[in-house]
Amino acid sequence: MFYYSDLLHNIWGVALLMLANFCDSADGQLARLTNQKTILGRLLDGFASDAWFFCVYMAIIFRLWDDWGVWGFVLCAVAGLMCHSTQCALADYYRNIHLWFLKGDSGSELDSYAKEQQIYEELKGRGLSFPLIYHFFYKGYCKKQERLTPRFQQFFKAYRSNLPQSASVNAPFLNGSRPLMPLTNILTHNTRAFALFMAALINIPWLYPLFEIVVLQPLYWFMRSRHEHLCETLNAKI
Repeated sequence: MFYYSDLLHNIWGVALLMLANFCDSADGQLARLTNQKTILGRLLDGFASDAWFFCVYMAIIFRLWDDWGVWGFVLCAVAGLMCHSTQCALADYYRNIHLWFLKGDSGSELDSYAKEQQIYEELKGRGLSFPLIYHFFYKGYCKKQERLTPRFQQFFKAYRSNLPQSASVNAPFLNGSRPLMPLTNILTHNTRAFALFMAALINIPWLYPLFEIVVLQPLYWFMRSRHEHLCETLNAKI
């Protein structure tokens, strides 16, 4: 729907993407509330979100092709691969970190590459399965998050190694992390969806990938810098 430049197709695109997001939000919350979370559900949930935006970027590339040629592809590749995926991964990670310090293991989905690698190795000998596929991709996702946050990794390792002394930094960490939570919301679905809708409806589709690069990427750098500085400061206290 976002490939076409006429208003009717774009309105359908907006409506369908909003419906998809409503369903995505609702089924995740229902799974948590009713304790019916499954590995297949998490696998399909992540795949669906990636599929939406892959299709969106491809539609924009083809919509721009006559005027932009390969440069439209370059613009969308930078926005999607270098900006979008990293922004969402880190925003998701920071929210789960905040929830872990607020509620512990039961209130967060904070996972580690080491844990996921161990699960993957255990599953490998049992043949191909959905859990094996899920943990193969998820361990890479966790590794990416950890690679982006070196100072947090140092701080968290020190925190868990010195638990009695570490309790004193809980409140300072949450106080420093809390102002960054609105940024994690901006860097996930709703803000970029609104930018996409506006760019499509006014028929300037290149505005959407440019928005991700020029507006969202600096917010990502700011959020990451603040969080890493906070972790470095608290690590010194531990």
